[in-house]
Amino acid sequence: MTKQPTLIDIFSGAGGLSLGFESAGFVPKLAVDSDSRAIAAHAINFPTAATVVAGVAELTGTGLLKEAGLSESEVVVGGPPCGPFSLAGTQSKDDARRELVAEFGRLVREIEPSYFVME
Repeated sequence: MTKQPTLIDIFSGAGGLSLGFESAGFVPKLAVDSDSRAIAAHAINFPTAATVVAGVAELTGTGLLKEAGLSESEVVVGGPPCGPFSLAGTQSKDDARRELVAEFGRLVREIEPSYFVME
């Protein structure tokens, strides 16, 4: 039996990326989002995955692996807010959400997955 690859979903929302990766054979192990309602929905959609309600700046890669019950994760996925960059958004250089892309990158570097996807 082949081991299924694991997944950590940052900025998970209700789990759209988790669903796609689960359909492709990955096992969602952890979802992270600052919105408690989104995490509650993710927990319903993926009851075996751990969840964390927190802003990403407060987190560490080591802490996320521990929450997921993993020593490593094959894939980290995430969709940081796009409003500060999107033509449909504010594109304001003063929008603090711009920093979330860098925080996602920091967590990817700390977790050291085989692959990552940022949407």
